[in-house]
Amino acid sequence: MPPFTGPLTEEEVPVFLEAVLKYSPEHYELFLAAIHTGMRFGELAGLEWDDIELKGRYLMVKRQLVWGRIQTTKGGKSRRVDLSTPLAEALKALKRKRHEEYLAKGENEISKTVFLNRAGRPLDKDNVRVRHLHKCLKKAGLRKIRFHDLRHTFASLLIQNGENLAYVKEQLGHSSIKLTVDVYGHLVPGANRAALDRLPLVSPL
Repeated sequence: MPPFTGPLTEEEVPVFLEAVLKYSPEHYELFLAAIHTGMRFGELAGLEWDDIELKGRYLMVKRQLVWGRIQTTKGGKSRRVDLSTPLAEALKALKRKRHEEYLAKGENEISKTVFLNRAGRPLDKDNVRVRHLHKCLKKAGLRKIRFHDLRHTFASLLIQNGENLAYVKEQLGHSSIKLTVDVYGHLVPGANRAALDRLPLVSPL
């Protein structure tokens, strides 16, 4: 049995995100972040604005939401995650929009949590999966996947585009490179051919 249902392909990602913009626009930045950072759902749900350095285009994963409660991250360690330019711009626009909404309500400070539901409350994984992820996948004509498969989408696309496994390991926060290799090693372009080329030989006279 494969370790995951299957990541979205490079062609499927924009189709999915277009559906999100149309049918669940309030969660567009959440899904974009999942695909562009490989963060787990709990890590995204626990992300705070103070964790994000927009100018430097990175964020620090320090906590996660587990069963409605904020806890330390898996393994108890924080990690730095790089931000793509589109994601950094999307987060910047979201923060500006959040400020405008709160000012309109007479409030000076926005919620410290980045990703919230329509009511401004912490995200519920089942709600996001069923009412938004699965709905948008269906509207886009794509197969049903898990939220965690967006993490696999991030990793698989990086590797297929030539990124090395050590960088992918750091971004995902894997405890060891062996775990990264076990899950994603088969995706490295030309990996099998490279192994064949390293076989010993004797040159013909």
